[in-house]
Amino acid sequence: MRIGVPGLTTTEASVQILVQTLEVLGQRVPQVSIRCVAVPYDHVLDSLIAHRVDVPWSPSVIEHPALLSYPLGAAPRAGIVPVLHPFAQTRSVKVEDFAAMPILYSPAVPPGLMSPGWLGDIRPLAEARLVPSTAQGLAALLSDVGRGHGLAVLPMVLGMHLGTRTRAVVLDGAPPVEIHAVYRRGDHGPRLKEVLGRLRVFVNEIPRDPAQPSLRA
Repeated sequence: MRIGVPGLTTTEASVQILVQTLEVLGQRVPQVSIRCVAVPYDHVLDSLIAHRVDVPWSPSVIEHPALLSYPLGAAPRAGIVPVLHPFAQTRSVKVEDFAAMPILYSPAVPPGLMSPGWLGDIRPLAEARLVPSTAQGLAALLSDVGRGHGLAVLPMVLGMHLGTRTRAVVLDGAPPVEIHAVYRRGDHGPRLKEVLGRLRVFVNEIPRDPAQPSLRA
């Protein structure tokens, strides 16, 4: 079973905890071979429809006649800032203050997938200071943040190990994003059901604070 993770186009330390934790699922579901597959931000749905992945995850319900969405649970979001940014000197920032900053986004990503990343649930699009980014993976996005192109918002699990150029902060007042697993409408059976159940466990083990210990294996 190929788990597609948007932005996972690198195996650097910043995403190792996610890769390792997801692959541990394979040990808990011995009848299913589970591995992570790189999915560029703007090809999440295309990769699923073309059978390059089996179950990508999404920060929202996907409305598509050939696809179904399965709720996995709520995951907190982290604000990602350059190490020298004033926000980097504190553990948490009011989400309204963060939302007022220039925030990176990808114009090529469908709005339903992109909106949680530019805090579309916090203030209207007309009030957002969005900065276009061509980043197709986490490493490129973090590089943009580190070079001062703009701030970013990620699921907390991707904000645990960011390297030396960026920091993660808790977004006070930000509602968690509802993570969904997406799969093809014609796919079914006990293997898929078991994997979806394990993914739900994984999402509910995501730390709520960048200072918390990493996810349990």
